[in-house]
Amino acid sequence: MEIVVDGILNIVDSFLFLVLFTFFTQTSGFVKKNILKSIIFIFLYSLIITITDLIIPEGIETFLNIIFMVLLLSFITRTNLIASFIANAIVFMLFFTIEIVVLLVLMLVLKMDIELISTTLSTKILGGIIIKTLELILTIFIIKSNFRIKRLGELKKPNTLFQLMALQTLMIAIIILSLTYVTSYKSNFILYNVFIVVVYLLFFVVYVIDYKERERLNAVQNRFKAQDEYIKNIEGILNIIRKEKHDFSNHLNTILAMCTLNKPDTIQKIGNYIRKLSVKIINTYHFFNSGNDYVDGMLAVKSSSAFEQGIQLDADFKVPLKSLNISDCDITSIIGNITDNAFEAIKSTGESADKKVSIATFEDNTDYCISISNNGPAISEKDISRIFSSGFSTKKSQESDHGFGLYIVQQLIQRYNGIVTVTSTEEKTEFLIRFVKDGKINGKAG
Repeated sequence: MEIVVDGILNIVDSFLFLVLFTFFTQTSGFVKKNILKSIIFIFLYSLIITITDLIIPEGIETFLNIIFMVLLLSFITRTNLIASFIANAIVFMLFFTIEIVVLLVLMLVLKMDIELISTTLSTKILGGIIIKTLELILTIFIIKSNFRIKRLGELKKPNTLFQLMALQTLMIAIIILSLTYVTSYKSNFILYNVFIVVVYLLFFVVYVIDYKERERLNAVQNRFKAQDEYIKNIEGILNIIRKEKHDFSNHLNTILAMCTLNKPDTIQKIGNYIRKLSVKIINTYHFFNSGNDYVDGMLAVKSSSAFEQGIQLDADFKVPLKSLNISDCDITSIIGNITDNAFEAIKSTGESADKKVSIATFEDNTDYCISISNNGPAISEKDISRIFSSGFSTKKSQESDHGFGLYIVQQLIQRYNGIVTVTSTEEKTEFLIRFVKDGKINGKAG
């Protein structure tokens, strides 16, 4: 019966503790938005506090409980560890003060010492009801008064994986410390086993929830990355247009000057000048229709870069990229990195008159294919086998960011169950990417 009473009191205590903690750390609304996490926290808190009271020595038990609360609340609310420690300390001191005051009052009224009050079931229930009622009133008062501790919610967000490992380490420590008690009181061995199983089941559920949340956050971050890349591409296009506008103004002034001079062959010269200018404008940059706006923006910028380097960039999207179930950020990164690699390869040919990079998409019976080729120098068989290795680069420059583009490409392609092959001759080097048309990612529907 006493364990049941302790459990009920700890459930109420855990709920109030969570509400005040989220209020102080500026994560208010957490309980409403994360009902499952809140329920798991309440069960874990109640279970750990109740069981450790029974199986861990008092001094060590209090210390472990404090560490447990700091880590667990920091983990489930994604709060900085320092903020979690401060908020835990404040709530603990508030609740501890109420508990001490109530116990002192009960001692005076009932003429009983603290130990007797704590061990007598009726006084324990009475004291528990009074304490929890006062804690509830205090919680409501603090929230209504809108009292906040500035900067706690502004601290850097934590590494949840590290916190999960720390929590697991703490649970192992609690189990090891409790072994002495279990061997001495074998009658509670079943209770001890139930405790271990329930705790790890709850931790497993928390881990699954956290994993799903990280997947969702990664998807959001990828979307932001894609948007950021798109904005950069738009800025690149605008810079090209600004440059063209400036050049166009110069060209108009040149034509005006030729008209003013009005030499006998002025009309013919102006005609030739405009024809050359038109060819240049057409070749400066292209707008593509790949089926993906982010890729279109990226290729528009790269076409301008290709023109400046004397490279012809061709693209033939027979099958639009929207047919692929791949995130905008990832497909832009795949095509962009391989295209950059092709540009780098062609640049090493010197002043060759015919420099060409081609991008094409097509389908066969089972696969969606993307081909990116260039007519730069051949890649040796030895280098082809290492070209997707992390840090490998054929560039002479020793800059730290070289050697990771194609490695990233392969990781992204494999993420979507795709494969990439490289063939290289003196005439052409081709990267051929194949994705299965069933639209699956890592064996799961995308």
